[in-house]
Amino acid sequence: MEKKAKMLVATKLAEDTYIPGITPGFGAMLSETVAVCLNDAGHKNDIELYICGDFNETFQVHFINVTDQMLRCYNDQEVTTEYGAYGIAFLLILELTEYTVIERSMKGTRFDYWLGKKIRNILLKIMHALRSQEYEEVTVV
Repeated sequence: MEKKAKMLVATKLAEDTYIPGITPGFGAMLSETVAVCLNDAGHKNDIELYICGDFNETFQVHFINVTDQMLRCYNDQEVTTEYGAYGIAFLLILELTEYTVIERSMKGTRFDYWLGKKIRNILLKIMHALRSQEYEEVTVV
């Protein structure tokens, strides 16, 4: 019996709480670059992606429709490919491992992003929620 392909949905990258190490705006840009790269390579939406090695999985990659404006925006193929690869890598990390992207690394570290366990993601969400709450000033008499 053949395993059903799992879905990789590129637009998830733009969700506010999906990946703590990127903003929704950056995630939206990654989603667009995934679409442009796959479109430029002649792939149609819901293309199958086969992962072989430490993981053996099949994914269907769902991406947004590419517009002329997107093609003009992401006209630098080298940069677009780099960010499209980040987008696919982030989605695969989330689907295949217990890790998530925590933050961008600084130049000179020889890697691009820090990964952390997903449980840390939950803690980051709690810390963010606590910081964003407005506290009333309380006077003790």
